Amino acid sequence: MEQAFELAALNPLVAVASPLLWLAARLNESLPVDDVGQFRARVMDDVSRFESHAMTRGVSPRLARVARYALCATIDDIILNTAWGGQSDWPAKGLVSTFYQETWGGERFFDLLGQLYGQPEENLDALELMALCLSIGFVGKYRVMEGGPAHLSRLRGELYRTIRRLRGPHERRLSAGFTAVDAPYRPPARMIWFWALSAAIVAALVVLHVVLGLLLSWRVDAAAERVAALSPAMPIFVGAPNLPDVPEPFTPQGELQTQLQRVQDAVATDIASGELEVVADGGDIVVRLLRASFPTGGTALGENEAPMLRRIAAALDPEPGRVTVIGHTDNVPIANASPTRNNDTLSRDRAASAAAMLQRFLSDPSRTSFLGRGDGSPIASNATAEGRTRNRRVEFRIPAEDATP
Repeated sequence: MEQAFELAALNPLVAVASPLLWLAARLNESLPVDDVGQFRARVMDDVSRFESHAMTRGVSPRLARVARYALCATIDDIILNTAWGGQSDWPAKGLVSTFYQETWGGERFFDLLGQLYGQPEENLDALELMALCLSIGFVGKYRVMEGGPAHLSRLRGELYRTIRRLRGPHERRLSAGFTAVDAPYRPPARMIWFWALSAAIVAALVVLHVVLGLLLSWRVDAAAERVAALSPAMPIFVGAPNLPDVPEPFTPQGELQTQLQRVQDAVATDIASGELEVVADGGDIVVRLLRASFPTGGTALGENEAPMLRRIAAALDPEPGRVTVIGHTDNVPIANASPTRNNDTLSRDRAASAAAMLQRFLSDPSRTSFLGRGDGSPIASNATAEGRTRNRRVEFRIPAEDATP
């Protein structure tokens, strides 16, 4: 939590969220709560006031909503993994389920983080807040994923390096404007006892300083070993894996179906020809480009796809929310690939090319972001040529009308 107070002067989101961050950090160390209902009411009251307080500090409504969702998911995740939290009624009455009527905060947190990561300069304050949530104990979906701790460590390291790059190096001196006084020394003529007592106090402070310095050095060495274990060269792709028994988010079916039908009607001809699919998936509306004309092993989307991208843009332009372009591949390795060239980077580069072409036809090109998932999210079996063809696709995702916090 020391980082929260250091960032508060630069980051209004962290300044407003400091009480909730401090509460979340203490949950793992505190004794069981005697009255869970009263405790929940107090936390919900603090969360309810957070968004309005953040906007009075100049935070945009969008980032304030994302930050409030991240705080709710963090507090839920930490409480549900304490001895007393799992035995209470918190699983049925958590903050995410109460405020957003959904139960997949541990997965949605990382989806929002991936959207913010597409434009880190614009979303730096929210990225710092979410980094603090990870530092104080939020694990989410990586708690049940195979190899989850390693994935989470790489994600935290990549996020820290991005924030450090954008913020720049911090001031390491205790006092940036300190100037020594040039004055001659005048030894005392009397009050020897006073100076003796002062010397004893100084000696005690020196001993205390040495002891605290040794403790701090031990903690710094331990932290350095953990940082050294990270893999900085490995790119981080934030995606939603296939988790068992994940409950569906609460979404009014009538409105979702209406929005889905609007997008389907806008590209009905391309759906009939088999070029596109439009489906609802995990709280998103997804337009799948199934036969994109990429050269073998190449990343540039052919200009002949421009009319198709124009129709997709026309379908998505009136719908609210960010447009996330996601590239996918089959599981066949790239022939003669370099160590840094693989299906993950290929899918990301293809997504970037598709996003660039889509931006030409959107009224607000800044809505777009892109990422690659390689062969990690197949929609068909890679055991057949037909399945591999379906898996080599580009997806254009927008949040369903009631899925955005």
